[in-house]
Amino acid sequence: MKNSIRHLTSIFLGGAALSCVAPAWAQTVTGASSGAPEQVIVTAEMHAGMVQDTAASIAAVTGDDLADRGITSLADLAQATPGVSMKSEGPSQTEIEMRGMTSSGGNSATVGFYIDDVPLTGPAGAQNGHVIIDPSLYDLNRIEVLRGPQGTLYGASSMGGTVRLITNQPDTSSFQASAQSTLSGTDGGGLNHTENGMLNIPLTDNLALRLVGTENFTSGWIDRIVANPFPVVSYDPVTTIATRGDVRDAPVQAQYPGSNAYELYSTRASILWTPLANLTVTPSFFYETSKQNGANAYDSAPNIKNAHYQPFDIAEPLTDEIAIASLNLNYSFDNFDITSSTSDWWRHSTQTQDASEEFNNPDTAATFASNNGLPPIGYYGPGGTGEEYGHENDPSRQFSNCASPRREMARSPG
Repeated sequence: MKNSIRHLTSIFLGGAALSCVAPAWAQTVTGASSGAPEQVIVTAEMHAGMVQDTAASIAAVTGDDLADRGITSLADLAQATPGVSMKSEGPSQTEIEMRGMTSSGGNSATVGFYIDDVPLTGPAGAQNGHVIIDPSLYDLNRIEVLRGPQGTLYGASSMGGTVRLITNQPDTSSFQASAQSTLSGTDGGGLNHTENGMLNIPLTDNLALRLVGTENFTSGWIDRIVANPFPVVSYDPVTTIATRGDVRDAPVQAQYPGSNAYELYSTRASILWTPLANLTVTPSFFYETSKQNGANAYDSAPNIKNAHYQPFDIAEPLTDEIAIASLNLNYSFDNFDITSSTSDWWRHSTQTQDASEEFNNPDTAATFASNNGLPPIGYYGPGGTGEEYGHENDPSRQFSNCASPRREMARSPG
């Protein structure tokens, strides 16, 4: 099998606006009168400061830069950031790697992943490994990528580095709205589309609500083909291991074009409330659900293009659902802030994997059989097991709370 990512051609149809981590506070300082380049303020080291003054190896990309450069996914960001790579087997099946530190194996991920103050690296007991969700990058303030060990500030699961997605916060000063639609085409597939929208609604002088929604559909480009009878060129009756023949000439029982089509829906709601001049309360809720009809995997045999052949009609869908609730409290003193961040998230992933033909590969049959309580024999011949597949059902939940001081950025006179 081969896993692959297809290149997309995109057209932006709209995007003009109509009007245990410290909280994400950032601003862009422009030197319009002096002709100096704009400066991005980040909070990667638990205090606000300019990127060039931050001791850590950090790359910061503002929300405007993401839109200007056409970066719509974490995979796009990784390709544009030195020292960062990703290994993905499909949507919400992505592991981030930094500076050569792989996330495979072990009980903990090696790269921390945050949306605002919420840590989203999977628990040690998660069955699907150290994979992260694929959130929409619409209406972000910025993304901070910290390369190298970050255990001092971010604790476990950050040996290789940390990635932080900082969202735009509600604004009490004015009503704002924006919308964006993106169309693209997939080679060997069809039309893809993404729709994003944002509403910022001031409710009172000290209360505002911000809503963000995303719908995404990506067409499939791999055909799932069921061949019956499945061609065999050799068979060992002792081990029941068989060797596949030329599937291209086999009778087709069923064919499913675009079997790896993918759809995602997400929504984010946040409230900003300042009951006191120095006190800020920010509750938020995030929900995302996605489904892919089949994995991004196709046969690696010569002269087979973008097709996945099976001896039995077994679909291999992947689903992922996550709900995140968080609450930030921030109190400002004269020279520093005290912040409390509490979050609770629940995630449920499922995946079906056809292993019927894998049982005829001695390198993988024993491992799959052992993990699923099955005999390591193939489906061919007398005593064959017939169709074999595994189904992963992976619910996980994580609660976190921390309080931390944050220094304010020193301001130049005038």
